[in-house]
Order: sequence, then structure tokens, then C-alpha cells
Amino acid sequence: FKYAGEKCTHPYPVERYATESKRILGVLEKRLENHTYLVGEQYTIADMATVPWVNCLSQFYKADEILNLQQFPNVNYWVQRVLSRPLTAKG
Repeated sequence: FKYAGEKCTHPYPVERYATESKRILGVLEKRLENHTYLVGEQYTIADMATVPWVNCLSQFYKADEILNLQQFPNVNYWVQRVLSRPLTAKG
């Protein structure tokens, strides 16, 4: 998405990966409805491994608009919660 931009002459690749990213974000959104972290109330390796990908969608790929990231409030709160952990912020 980031590098294809206007160079991409066919919409299929961007559409395909945007759709898959939204699907995955939807799974995370549902999981975080009643949980503080991905595995429950404990911060685990699942959070450590997943938050960089989710954070990268906005910070690196600038995909906020194409993925409609604001429609995933639980995911957004979770990202902020994880990134605000002192050792995570330090890293």
C-alpha cells in the first residue's frame, strides 16, 4: 500500500490487502471487547508480537483513512495501553 500508491495500475492488490487488514482488525476488535489484552487481563507475548503490526498501520503506512482505523476503538485503546507501558515506551 505505502509503496504501490499511484504507481499501482491495478486496484486488486491494494484492495485485497486492505480488506484482509480490516478483517484482522475486526477479529482483534471483537477479542478486545471484553478483555484488556489479547489473551485476557494479562499482558503477554501475544500483545508484544501484535502491537507493532497494528501500530505500524498508522505510523508507517499512513493507512488510517483507507483502513478506517477509527472504526476499531477497542484496538486503538489497546494500542495506546500497550505503547504507554513504561518498558514498551522505553524500547
